[in-house]
Amino acid sequence: MDNLVNYINSYPPDNIDLEIAANIYARVHMGFVHILPFYDGNGRMARLIANLFLLKAGLPPLVINQSMRQQYITCLADYQLAIGKLNKGKGVWPDEDRLKEFSAFCQSAYAETKKLIQIAVNKQ
Repeated sequence: MDNLVNYINSYPPDNIDLEIAANIYARVHMGFVHILPFYDGNGRMARLIANLFLLKAGLPPLVINQSMRQQYITCLADYQLAIGKLNKGKGVWPDEDRLKEFSAFCQSAYAETKKLIQIAVNKQ
């Protein structure tokens, strides 16, 4: 937990912008589910914690659309299966290259979120 908390504390909200938001979200989310790998509930909690980070920065939340759910679950499972169980020697994010796949997924999901916001703004 120290790794995750230190990472979260290393980014003051005013240092987070739309360019890096999805990558930070991905890292916080994946760190949380790696620490607490429970089948039911940890995804919701991870999404909440990662989004609180964005909301504190005054940014919109990252929404994972239902149509992206299978891809989301696959990304999480692939990462977890590849890196194995958490241990002190490896740390919370033992494979930065594998984390990039989830970050790319989060970038895609955030792009969809921003499109939805723009549609709502245009309708006003």
